[in-house]
Amino acid sequence: MNRPSKRVKVDSSVQKISSGEEIRALLRSQDVDTLTRGFTSIRNQFTVKPDETISPQDSRLVLVQQWLNGSPGAEDIFTLWAGAEQRQTVLISLLLSVLAVTLSLLSSHYTYHSLGHPVVKKLLLSQWTRKLNSYISGSSNDLILSTLKLYNSLSAFARGRERKGVLEAFAWEIKSLPKLMNLRRKSKTDEFVDPLAKPDIRTLYILFLLSFVDADTPAPVKVVFMEQHRDAFVSMFKGLSQDHYSVIRRVLEVSWAGIWSEPKLKRTLKIGVFNETTVAQLAKVYDRVGSEDDDPEHVPANIVHHFLLAICTRPGTGICFKDNGWYPRDVEDAQDDEEVPKSRGGKLYNKMLANVLRSLKVNEDMRQQELSLKIMSSCPELVAGYWSAASLTLEPRLSSRWITNIALFGSIISLPIPVSCFILSESADGVLYQPSPPPLSIILENIFPSVNTKVHFTKGLQQASRSLVQHCTALALSKCLIKYRDVTKHFRMIADALEEGEADGQWSKRCRELEKEARKRVPEFQVIVGYSQRTTGQLASQLTESQRQTQAALLAESAQRLLWLYHDCLPSSVSEARFDIGKMLINFSSVEMVEGEGNKEKLSPAAQKLHLVRQLHVLRLLQSSDQFSWTSKPGSSKSSYLHILLQALTSSNVPAIHSTLVHLLVHLLSNSIMFQHNPDEVHLWLISLPTGRRPPSGGESPDGAKLTDEPESVLAFLDDCIQRCVKTPYRYIEEMQALEPTEDHLESQLPSPLLITLSEQLSAKITAKLLSASDVLALATFIRSIVFQLHNSFSQGKALLSFTDKIDSILEPQKLFPEYPIVTTAIRREVEILKYCLGHLRIPKSPTPTSIGQDVKSFLRAVERLPISPIESARIVAAYELVDWLRLLEQQLRPVDMERLVTIIHRFFPPALEALLQAANPAHHLLWNGAGLVSKEILPYAKFDWLFVSADEELIQDEEGQEILMNAVFAHSPSLSDLKRAICQINHSLTVAAEKAGLLRGLLQLLNSLIARSASVLPNADYTALKGFVFALESIQKLCTSSTLPEQVREALHALARDTLDVSSSIERGFASDIAFHWLNEVRVGLDSDASASLESASMWVVYLPLDSLLDLLDSLSQGLAKDREANPIIGLLDTVVSTVRDFAMRDAQAEYLLRARTMQLIDLRSHLSGSAVLEELLAIALRSSLPLHAEGLLHPIQNAEDARTCFNRSIARWSHRLEPLPTELQLVALLQQDQWTSATAEILRSLIYKRPCPHGAFSSWLKTNQCLERDPLELVSVLYSYLDVARCRGVAISAAEAEPWVQHGRQMFKWSTDESLPPRLRHTASLCIVLLFRLPASHRSQLEDQILNDLRKLSVKSLTPDMLFVGLNIGDEASALTNALGEHGVQWAVRRFTDENPVDDISSRCVKYLTGIVNMVSLKPHIAEPLLTAVTQLQLWNTAALELLAAVLNHVPFKPLVVNRVLQNVVQHHRFAKICSVTGASSSPLRDATIGLLHVLFHLHPSNTCQITHVVPLMAVYHGTASISDRKLLSIFRLFEAQRKTSIGILFNQWNASHETTSNGALEAIQSLDPTVLLQTCLYYPNWRCVDDQVDQDKHPGPTYDPLFVILLFAHTLAEDPPQGTFPWIEFFRTNVVGLIIRSLSAKDGHLRELAIYCISALWKQLETVEMQEKTSVLYILGLLRDAIPQPSAGESPKRLPTYSTLVLLHALRGIFYPSHFTYPLTARFLLQRPELDISDVPMLFGLLYSSSDNWKQERAWMIRLLSDGLVSTDDWKVFKRRHTWDLLASVFQASDDSALRKGILEVLANLTCIPQATTSLVLKSGLHCWIEMQLLNLVEDESVAWLKIIENLICCSDTKKLETATNGQWRWIIGRCVSLLLNSSSSVKLSVLSLVARVLLRLALLPGPLIPTSASLLNRTVHCLEEMERQLEWKPLESRRAPTPLSSLHTKLHLFNNASEDPVREWGQTVESLWRVSMSFSNKELAWDLLSSRLLIWRALMDAADDCGVAEWARAEVIRNLI
Repeated sequence: MNRPSKRVKVDSSVQKISSGEEIRALLRSQDVDTLTRGFTSIRNQFTVKPDETISPQDSRLVLVQQWLNGSPGAEDIFTLWAGAEQRQTVLISLLLSVLAVTLSLLSSHYTYHSLGHPVVKKLLLSQWTRKLNSYISGSSNDLILSTLKLYNSLSAFARGRERKGVLEAFAWEIKSLPKLMNLRRKSKTDEFVDPLAKPDIRTLYILFLLSFVDADTPAPVKVVFMEQHRDAFVSMFKGLSQDHYSVIRRVLEVSWAGIWSEPKLKRTLKIGVFNETTVAQLAKVYDRVGSEDDDPEHVPANIVHHFLLAICTRPGTGICFKDNGWYPRDVEDAQDDEEVPKSRGGKLYNKMLANVLRSLKVNEDMRQQELSLKIMSSCPELVAGYWSAASLTLEPRLSSRWITNIALFGSIISLPIPVSCFILSESADGVLYQPSPPPLSIILENIFPSVNTKVHFTKGLQQASRSLVQHCTALALSKCLIKYRDVTKHFRMIADALEEGEADGQWSKRCRELEKEARKRVPEFQVIVGYSQRTTGQLASQLTESQRQTQAALLAESAQRLLWLYHDCLPSSVSEARFDIGKMLINFSSVEMVEGEGNKEKLSPAAQKLHLVRQLHVLRLLQSSDQFSWTSKPGSSKSSYLHILLQALTSSNVPAIHSTLVHLLVHLLSNSIMFQHNPDEVHLWLISLPTGRRPPSGGESPDGAKLTDEPESVLAFLDDCIQRCVKTPYRYIEEMQALEPTEDHLESQLPSPLLITLSEQLSAKITAKLLSASDVLALATFIRSIVFQLHNSFSQGKALLSFTDKIDSILEPQKLFPEYPIVTTAIRREVEILKYCLGHLRIPKSPTPTSIGQDVKSFLRAVERLPISPIESARIVAAYELVDWLRLLEQQLRPVDMERLVTIIHRFFPPALEALLQAANPAHHLLWNGAGLVSKEILPYAKFDWLFVSADEELIQDEEGQEILMNAVFAHSPSLSDLKRAICQINHSLTVAAEKAGLLRGLLQLLNSLIARSASVLPNADYTALKGFVFALESIQKLCTSSTLPEQVREALHALARDTLDVSSSIERGFASDIAFHWLNEVRVGLDSDASASLESASMWVVYLPLDSLLDLLDSLSQGLAKDREANPIIGLLDTVVSTVRDFAMRDAQAEYLLRARTMQLIDLRSHLSGSAVLEELLAIALRSSLPLHAEGLLHPIQNAEDARTCFNRSIARWSHRLEPLPTELQLVALLQQDQWTSATAEILRSLIYKRPCPHGAFSSWLKTNQCLERDPLELVSVLYSYLDVARCRGVAISAAEAEPWVQHGRQMFKWSTDESLPPRLRHTASLCIVLLFRLPASHRSQLEDQILNDLRKLSVKSLTPDMLFVGLNIGDEASALTNALGEHGVQWAVRRFTDENPVDDISSRCVKYLTGIVNMVSLKPHIAEPLLTAVTQLQLWNTAALELLAAVLNHVPFKPLVVNRVLQNVVQHHRFAKICSVTGASSSPLRDATIGLLHVLFHLHPSNTCQITHVVPLMAVYHGTASISDRKLLSIFRLFEAQRKTSIGILFNQWNASHETTSNGALEAIQSLDPTVLLQTCLYYPNWRCVDDQVDQDKHPGPTYDPLFVILLFAHTLAEDPPQGTFPWIEFFRTNVVGLIIRSLSAKDGHLRELAIYCISALWKQLETVEMQEKTSVLYILGLLRDAIPQPSAGESPKRLPTYSTLVLLHALRGIFYPSHFTYPLTARFLLQRPELDISDVPMLFGLLYSSSDNWKQERAWMIRLLSDGLVSTDDWKVFKRRHTWDLLASVFQASDDSALRKGILEVLANLTCIPQATTSLVLKSGLHCWIEMQLLNLVEDESVAWLKIIENLICCSDTKKLETATNGQWRWIIGRCVSLLLNSSSSVKLSVLSLVARVLLRLALLPGPLIPTSASLLNRTVHCLEEMERQLEWKPLESRRAPTPLSSLHTKLHLFNNASEDPVREWGQTVESLWRVSMSFSNKELAWDLLSSRLLIWRALMDAADDCGVAEWARAEVIRNLI
């Protein structure tokens, strides 16, 4: 073997080539050296750099163009190549390199592709590919390198245009291919060169492999490559970890974009590539953690990490599958999922990921740890099995590995709970949870894994010498407990949602089991206690003091966390241990110092923060513990635990701790006997505690009294009082009750008995001199604050006033401190402030001093000059010292001085302003300066209660002051209790201000504003409760019931009631019911005593009376008017009552009937209230109560559920009184001649017209009067329509004498119908009147038509309304001239409408739809319609309605061929044509159907002119080959073209492609582009209605199936023109399932289709004779069986039809040959090989699969049942089916199984069976099918109801009813009735889909000959009851576009058997009502349901547009009107 020569060193002085002729001359040389130099020069000159952009004018492109123009296809290079010797490797290598760079250069621009295409085609010939493949397998590296470059250029040429050919040409079977992966460049100089810029052999081979899966490659090519050459692709991942960063990135980017992002690739293919081995190879890249070039971001580990995150951590994407979470997976269910990789054992869906998890080095790399955590987060089912596989070392030891392991352990435990797996279904109605919880073992493995957690945790916590081990262990245990707490909380939430019992509920039981197991897996509580007591441990001596403090704080924090979590999660474990929880409060402090042994050490910042966290744990622990006794005292301390908590509350400035303390104290104290009467009171005591700070050494008052810490003084005193109150509570309760000695007081209106304890102890200790002056001052301030807060919480404050007097006597000056007069004065001032607060607005304010003392001025000036201290504590003390200065000040300040003081304190410490505001004496009004605040700086800290008590009367009445007060209320998101306190405070002021009108008005306005603004901060329930609280106040009720209020107060009170109470709400009317009844009694008294004042005051409150009281009041007022008295006050009140009753009647249907009984009374009132529009409305409501709802039939859509409920209630009430006569006192003529009309007047007239015989002569005379013409158009036209409607319904013709005025009115109504400015209802009613007027006598009808025609000609063509066209649609042949004129006018309007730029609105769309209908009725002239053609095709091609209009015009107007051609060109050459005709989803769009329908019309107008090749070619791009109506029309066009041009269109289909992303290179590629899945669906759901003839008029709606005729024709064309060449193309051909469709076509109904199929199979057999294919024998064997099975036809007849079962089993067998991994392959192969011929009269494999005993028995049985259902198509199939008593077998299997999938499969078989008449009749008569169905319905599964009803309907429709009736004597109908009854009674709530089917079944039963079944009436009543229940849940909305009703004759096949979704629920409801009404009409006697259904039928008629098909409903409406009199 000769050693390959080395690459020749290129001379750098090679001459540059400048022309194409020079290249050709060079290539003609015979000298090898010259050629070598020349090729080297060409290669170097043509080479394109990796990042280079080539312009179209590049000199190299010009040079290549010159060369190839003279040598097409590079013929000279191929000549040299052919003559080169095998050993001339250098020359050949250079030659290939030149070809490679030439193709790369030509591929850069589309215009140069034509030059390169011949070169590519030639290279792909077998002559040259053999040479290239031999070079790949050779030993010359240069040749291999050059060949791979050429292959890459071929694959990339024209963005992969010839990639499929390259794939087939490359010799993948070369054994040396894997060695190419090892051929890297080894030169040291090229170490840092980017391999993509200078690729070696391995890189070139990798790029070549990647080219077949990149984003530009068509999906079919990817599928072929990955199925046939997966091993070659996977081999590149081996060694990828050693490649350059750029190569790794390129591989992963292409893998993601080309494979994982390709939706057309099966997921099994993707997973086959990225299996465990591939992922393991990728994981090796994690070892490369550093950047290997100049860019620091180019880290290989990062890029592979992101790729693995993408494919491993998103369920449903990559190799990560969505599983059941903590629920185990059912392996049997998973076997049907083709997307899931099958595993031999176990129940893991993500077994691959489980193995990947085991291989990751989570302890060594944070990236791999992140990957593993995200995998387990996405697939929580993997966590349970991870612990045993990972083998984490968790035994405590001080090592980095153990620390990493325990940290990873905690991270895994902390993964989120998979809450989605607990949800069974989720909808708008709510969430439905799983009925049973996950297995206990899986839950435990996710919380407390079985890896000796108890032992390891206990050992780790007890290692006191190793603090780090303790801390890590504590953190891990904390995470376990937190996860346990979250899981149990979620489980309990699910148990509550499922309404489980605590004892027997599954979720509750699982919580108990979980707690029991958790206690076994956590350390004992004593271990935690011991750990908490040894948290200091042995601190390392080498640590600094700060580090030791931080270490100790960390341990203490973790210990407290564990104690809290044990108490919260495992209270039973804690209760068994002896542990005084209160001891944890002994060292509870918020200071920053911690005491050591005799000294104090400053805590480090970190330790301080941890100390705060520890405090939070202690507080949470106390709240969760039921063993904490807060009244106990720790050790020998004098203070209780409560004192410690209160002290922490007053001293803490950390918001989190403060809020937690508040919640804890409220929790503790609210359950005590002191506050059990009112738990909300605890909060008031807490906010009243002092918060001031004084220096540690204390302060001193001006008189020498020592000032101590106020919080400490108050807390010590309060603690003592609480202890006493708890010991003897009832004594203090009795004393508190004695303060308010009334018998009817409520306990909740009294404050806590602790208040009495305070006064008692205060008196005792002051008497005993046990309190200092500072203590008494602090207690006085505290008592003042708490009493004021309590006073604001109660509407009655008598007890607090008595208590204040008691405090006043206790704090008398002589009992205080005479030695400290200033402090004594301050104490007395607190009492005075308290008295003023309780008597606000009762005690006069103090006058403002004009000046203050010099000492005060000097002090303020000095303080203002003080510098701000940098120490926060010093600033706080200084701020509170100023507050004390104000409290002890003996002089009264002015507002200006207060402003200065506020500014100073704001500089020091702004929160101290709250204490300052409370210290200011409200009697001095220091917080206000005029109508505004004294300073804006106090606004954030000002509270409403202190601002309000500081305000005077003038300020409360001022709008600006009211706004400030409201801002203070809502500054901090108040709660309901906060708002109630503010209202109580205003209530107290209302009591005081009873005689002050201005103040009352201001307070009421303030109250109104507060309630109005509360709506935005409170929930609806709380807001309603707040309203009730306001109107329950005694002061409000007194004001509301007072008849002597000033006018301004009455107005304010009226505004309060009007703005606050919603009259339409029964709850809120109840709030004012007592007031309303009071005024009702006053009115009655006033009517008897002639007191008019009470009548005037009552008008604002009677609106809150209930309806019956209002009507009684109406009666009383009517009687009062009948007497000779002053009627003005009564009339005013009567107006109010009438308006209120009118509002009631609009809401309540019952009110209409109550008014009906008072019709005469209302008629009498018209004389007293002449001109009252409200009374007219009331009378109209009373009269219409006896007219059925919507009897007039006008459009009245229901907008929402509330509207529907009101409508149904009203319809029932009005229907029941429809036959009651109207009073004769109301005369139609008098009302017609009334001077003024309102809408109510018109309604009264309509009621009279419908309910009485109409005086036609009088009415006609009135029509002639001017008074008639002056009426409002809307009112007039409604009356005229009612008259005409009644005349039509009752068959009354308008005589010639009466017709004259109607002509004039008809002309006027036409004008109204054309006026776009008028309301739509007016235009529509006017158009209905015109249609009715064309029933006039012929002469008058012609006269009306002429006048309308004249008006129409004068109308602008820009003006058009749907109502005009509606007239033309409905008059039809009665006025053809008018209809023609409307059509011409409409077309002219459409031209202008379509050419302007205004968007198409709903009115325009309706116009176009109506115009389309008119065009179909008339004949238009071409010159009028021709502009429309251009307008639509150029500007409105996206408008579906416009296209339908254009098609109608083309069908009815004779256009010339030239015009038609122009229109056709405009459509097919439109720039959006392909987009418009694209398919979205599984079915065509209406726009596509309209466009292709238009094309179909155009082509068939003048076929000889339209059938041009230029017209047909664009259609290929929009043809999809499906059985949809659009594609059938396109196929019809293609056949028309062939018939006209006598030319086959097959040549065009050579480039057709089903995906339309690319074009095909032949018929074979076209057929391979078909989706195999859709082809298989076409075989299974074969469109049996399809025949060879054009079927463009049959409105079939098939599923996503191909057109069998098209596929057969394409198949035949492929075999004739472009049959597969080679083994693999034939395999791909068969894998498309196209041959299976040909076989299935032998069972087609059409004989010509079967004949075509036989011809195709014959041609296929002929082709297969010369094919070398392993599967050939099997295929021919199947085709032989098929040949022998086909019966010989008679002469001249079509081939006989094969049973569907035979063709189905053969196509499945054929598919199994080419998909051998499918489980059916061995089954079908064994079945066919065991038989010499196929028995076509038997069901294949029936017993073997239905009763299979193999491991896959369930899967095989399900497949057999699907085969049975797919094969039931015709009577011939039924004959095969019944041979083995197949139905009896299935029935027995159905009864014995609870498998949902199996039951559904058998029901699908039954559905197809009952679509065959012979089968249905036979099963009923011979097998008792109806009886069997009744038996099954006794144990009905809920989701099967729809399927059973569809089957029952099929049974009624398809069976021979005469034969059944004779054989069973009608009993079969009885059984069907019982079946329907069982279905109705199976569920408490029946869905609409079930009801609609029940209605259809009942209607079919009713329409059958013979007597009704006995249960018909009860069935109907039960159905109607279910209908009423269902209507409450129906989503009501306006009807969708007009659609034809579902035909009663339609059958239900298996395709949509379980589909219970409703596209248009309102329309389905209407059709259900209509069907049930028809059933009710079949009874000889009227049933109860008839009334309800008739009323609803009128509603259904009103929901439909006049253009809808509403024949039954309209007929019923006419009959109702006819029978009203």
